[in-house]
Amino acid sequence: MRERVTYIDLIKGVGIILVVIGHLPINTELRRIIFSFHMPLFFFVSGLFHKQNNPKDFILNKAKRLLIPYVFFFFLAEFFTLAFDYPRHIGFQTQSFFDILNGQEYFTYNVPLWFLLCLFEVSILYFFIRKYFVENKTLQTIVVLLFSILGYGINKMSLNIPYFLDSAFSSLIFYHAGSWFYTEFKAKGDSLLKWPLDIITSNFSSENDVIPEKGLFNGWKRIIDNVKRRSLRVSDKHKAILFNGISLFVLSAVFLYQAYYSGSLDVRANSIPDSYLSYLTTSFTGILMIVFLCKMINSISLIDYWGKNSLVIMSTHIPLFLIVNYLNDQVFHVSGNSWMYEVIRFSLTFSFCTALIEILNRYCPKLIGK
Repeated sequence: MRERVTYIDLIKGVGIILVVIGHLPINTELRRIIFSFHMPLFFFVSGLFHKQNNPKDFILNKAKRLLIPYVFFFFLAEFFTLAFDYPRHIGFQTQSFFDILNGQEYFTYNVPLWFLLCLFEVSILYFFIRKYFVENKTLQTIVVLLFSILGYGINKMSLNIPYFLDSAFSSLIFYHAGSWFYTEFKAKGDSLLKWPLDIITSNFSSENDVIPEKGLFNGWKRIIDNVKRRSLRVSDKHKAILFNGISLFVLSAVFLYQAYYSGSLDVRANSIPDSYLSYLTTSFTGILMIVFLCKMINSISLIDYWGKNSLVIMSTHIPLFLIVNYLNDQVFHVSGNSWMYEVIRFSLTFSFCTALIEILNRYCPKLIGK
């Protein structure tokens, strides 16, 4: 088993909260900002867990973890729909399931399931790229980048590729980045996210610098040198906090600027903004922003719990919206256009998800990929 990055569950937890918020009727600009990086974030996180194996075992393991939950949650969503949304759901929609098997993109009542199928394709594709370019990381990156450009080109040519393969091509670069991040993390440990500050401070570590006594320039040099010398006394922990804080601020500023002015991103539909460079910059700065934030916080128990079980929340929150809508109609009677209703829907959805997680983990873990 790969060494676990301690704050990975918090990253996944924040990511799944953003997914649920993004599916609520929120402000258009806020949704566009969330969509600009939240699914790339999940491909990045999935890449952290990539592990080469023999092809048969790898494919079977991914099928167990992704395809079995894909089928299970499809029919579970149908059950919820029949139970709580019957007037708009006349008859069992088996045709929609077979449409998906035939390569159609339409999911009647559980849209997020596209991610499970797409992630399965991304992981298999990346496995064989790594298999044929085992030692050459440069070639691996070039091949991944070519697939990303291919996905971008498919989007610009308005081609419709079945089974979300076009989305898989476009998302492969984020999965590769996650795998690279893990490799570097394992090699460098905690220093990975503070190495620029170490490089800066190491340039001023000499205690034997000669400082001339006279002149305005020399006076400033003495002041700067004293500041640098004092900075060397700061512990590694404080240097890491300082660097992470500065990095988080810079990344947030760049991300918000890029997200606001770049076009809309919809990974499921492989709808990519016109500027390829802007699209990658926005997604990667958003990913790193969350990584630095979660590294600084390290752990929040409830969000960690949701992160560990993000697959269940990803696959059930849309049909659980139906239960919340039903309860509102029968019990709460809150206006569907009010912010209070969205707060209730968000809170109850995560409450139901938490209960469902406990049930599924205890009684049928294999159906949810465990």
